This record gives sequence, structure tokens and C-alpha cells, in this order.
Amino acid sequence: MKSYLYAKNRLMLIILSWLSADEALPSRHDFQQTETILSTLHIPYVLKPDLDQLRATLQPLLATPRPQACEVGAFLSALLALYTRLTEYTAVEHYLLSRHL
Repeated sequence: MKSYLYAKNRLMLIILSWLSADEALPSRHDFQQTETILSTLHIPYVLKPDLDQLRATLQPLLATPRPQACEVGAFLSALLALYTRLTEYTAVEHYLLSRHL
């Protein structure tokens, strides 16, 4: 469970860094750094499709020198969706573990 909480915290840091960016769109370096973080996340198997969707929305951002705002918006939506699902998963897991102790 600790690794899932770590993954959740990493996702929150990505979200906060993107939302607090001074620029209208994040830089290419931010996209590459995000891809690196996503490749090291340890998340529950049931959330792998959400992670795959997030990676799929990141690929156009890595491929084009000037991504469109709608592509960035799609990525942020997928990022928030994964964060929400991971939060729900860890809450349920915590509840189930606490009932067995």
C-alpha cells in the first residue's frame, strides 16, 4: 500500500507543478520528465488501463514541438482521472485493511 501512496503523491506533484507553471503550456522538458515518472509508478493492476490511457495522451505532447491546448487538456484530464481512481483505490484498501486488524 505504501507504494500506491507514493504513486499518488508523485501524481499530485505532477498536477501541482503543471497547474503552477508560469507558462501557458508546459515545456517539452516537463513532458519528458512526466513520462519518466509515469514509467516508474507502481500502481494496482486494476488501474493499468488508466495509466495506459494517460501515457497515450502524453505521446502527442512528446511528438510535437508545439502541442495544442486541447492535447494538454486531454492529458490533464487523464492525469486527474488516474489520481482520483488511485485515491479511491487506496481509501478502499485502507478501509479493508483496518477492518482486518
